[in-house]
Amino acid sequence: GGLILFYMVLFGVAFNVDPVAPEAPPLFGIEIGVEGIAQFANFLLLFGLTIVNAALIVSRRKHPDLKRGFRVPFVPVVPILAMMANVGLLLNVGWEAFVLGLLAELVGVTYWFVWKTSPPTVKEIEQETPTAVAEHRGGGSEHRILVALSNPRNVAQLMRTAIALAKTRQASILVLSVVGLPTQTPLSEGHAKANEKRPILEEAIRMGEEAGVPVSGTIRIAHHPGEAILNTVEQYGCETTILGWAGTRGRRRDIVLGTTVDRVVTQTTGEVLVEKIGKPLAGEPRSILLPVAGGPHTALACRIAREAALATGARVHVVNVVGQDAKPDDRERSRTLVEETAASLEGVEVTTEVIEHSSVADAIVEASKDHDITVIGATREGALQQLVFGAIPEEVGERLGGTVIMTKMNTGMRSRLARMKEIFKG
Repeated sequence: GGLILFYMVLFGVAFNVDPVAPEAPPLFGIEIGVEGIAQFANFLLLFGLTIVNAALIVSRRKHPDLKRGFRVPFVPVVPILAMMANVGLLLNVGWEAFVLGLLAELVGVTYWFVWKTSPPTVKEIEQETPTAVAEHRGGGSEHRILVALSNPRNVAQLMRTAIALAKTRQASILVLSVVGLPTQTPLSEGHAKANEKRPILEEAIRMGEEAGVPVSGTIRIAHHPGEAILNTVEQYGCETTILGWAGTRGRRRDIVLGTTVDRVVTQTTGEVLVEKIGKPLAGEPRSILLPVAGGPHTALACRIAREAALATGARVHVVNVVGQDAKPDDRERSRTLVEETAASLEGVEVTTEVIEHSSVADAIVEASKDHDITVIGATREGALQQLVFGAIPEEVGERLGGTVIMTKMNTGMRSRLARMKEIFKG
């Protein structure tokens, strides 16, 4: 109603000739009148449909195998014809409404970017996901690792990974447990259930103290656990987030690893580690399998594997998989990749191997049988609506019975804009 009233005033008063005083020109001398509202609405509709058809072509080419809820025949012919028809109709819109429509789109996009990149205040975070318990023990650190814990049986495994990274980085650990409530239940009702999560915090803090790592804990109340995790990362500036995963992918098209995991992995910034809860290890891990394929997520996997090996004394086995019909150049690139990766793992015992196999996932699963932990980086295949880490890491994580750590580096829109600002400042 407010928007409709705004446009009625804009077109009916500001850009319209006053019948009482026709000698007074409209705003900027542009006369559109109330009938311009229809042309303005036509522009917004037709412009939006043009963009949708263009996006459809890009989506089909970039992600041809993605499962979709609808079909479009003869892509890209039909979308191109639709774009041409929409543009033809746009040419019949008056130039005044055309210009105002472009300005409206510009204002809307600018507002969206400003809103999307504006960090929430602490007050807003506490209103959305209030803190029920806060345990601060030991010294702090500018480097903070967030560990999200919900099941007491998973505390030991996830804390083992967090402690290994914290020792190498001289970082502190923040343990988070969330009291989840149904959407219709007021958040104030969660305080009565906060004590049920205290044993998780106490156990995690005890493990940190025994390892000589500073650990703090907090319990938040939320209708959606993922929102609580994201708000905690934002509020405390956590550089790394560690989540547990049961090891089964969702069968629904919009859920991959789980609603909470999917949301955190795709929306948070910094490093994200999703660890499959595997069979408990007797003591420290002795061997870590590190499949590599290049790219930023693989680089993060290498860093995580090295830090875990430095903290536990484990060796790292670096592998790359090539097809059985691979060309000599491809085999040489694989050998170069594993050798360069091995050279980057300073201070760690490293072995390398190039595996020939028709299936990358099958090769990694078979190789992992001889190792305690598999650390694998996300791949670039697919789209976030269907894949979070990529088909190969997710398949490996689901099929392996042992511990699998999937890694992903997210810069996020806010981080990218921050880097652009620094470039312009320089």
